[in-house]
Amino acid sequence: MSRFNLSVGTKFLLDGMEHKINSATYDEVVVELTKYKQLKTYKKKELYNEWFEEKLIYEDKVGRALFAKSDINNLSVEEKEEIRIKLKVLDPIIKGKKIKINEHLKMLREKENINICTATFYNWKKIWEVEGVNCLFNGKPGPKNRRTEAEVVETLGEIMEEELYTGEDIPYRQIHRQYKSKIQEINDLRNIDDQVIIRSFQTIWRVIKKKRDRYREMKAREGRVAADLETRWI
Repeated sequence: MSRFNLSVGTKFLLDGMEHKINSATYDEVVVELTKYKQLKTYKKKELYNEWFEEKLIYEDKVGRALFAKSDINNLSVEEKEEIRIKLKVLDPIIKGKKIKINEHLKMLREKENINICTATFYNWKKIWEVEGVNCLFNGKPGPKNRRTEAEVVETLGEIMEEELYTGEDIPYRQIHRQYKSKIQEINDLRNIDDQVIIRSFQTIWRVIKKKRDRYREMKAREGRVAADLETRWI
């Protein structure tokens, strides 16, 4: 995780959108949503919590690109060949650039002879952001990850439906607390040798990032127009 920093001029991504800090006081900052030129005041503690839960992400174009190259070196020759096209498609994401999805896919078709649909692009993007470059090979996590994810999703599904799409900004720590409480209720009714493992916050956060519907979240919080605009950009 990058170092927490709220100095004037700092840029970061929050809910997938670029923000810039315009001014700061002892306990508050004024932030500009760069796409819409809108200003909003945040408590520093509030943004710290967003950063701690990895909702607030600092841009690190060089670091992410180097990390990708480092991971590729660990792949087999066959995996490298398969992943080359995917990394070409995801190059703007890896470098932290903001682009229009339709224009990007058109450029890939015309200049690189790479023809993929929007759904495929977003699938690769999600795998890159959540699982890392190695999992872009066939888009498959390992067996252990699949078992853990299936187990967590079964329990998290109802909680996510109740909490993520209400329009309120729900801390993911709160979702994790509800998850633990629900697992405890299940375990209270089971034998000691049939207990469900309570997964860490990091595991729960990884699953939420992969399974949540960002359009539904944005629509509930900002309205349909803002959600529609957001899906045109990455």
